[in-house]
Amino acid sequence: MEILSSYVNKLIVTKLSSIGCYAVGISGKDANLLQAKKSKLSHRKIVNHDVINIGFLSEPII
Repeated sequence: MEILSSYVNKLIVTKLSSIGCYAVGISGKDANLLQAKKSKLSHRKIVNHDVINIGFLSEPII
């Protein structure tokens, strides 16, 4: 997340500004703008493989 909010975010804002767009870079850390919790997935079998971890899939907290 730090790489996106520090480097990539600034790069996108710079590129947009260079072509005349008004752009501001923000991240989900700014004033808790975006919050999410890890989704829960029950243990089940799919094609003889155990599904345990679904990675970084999450759902928003509203």
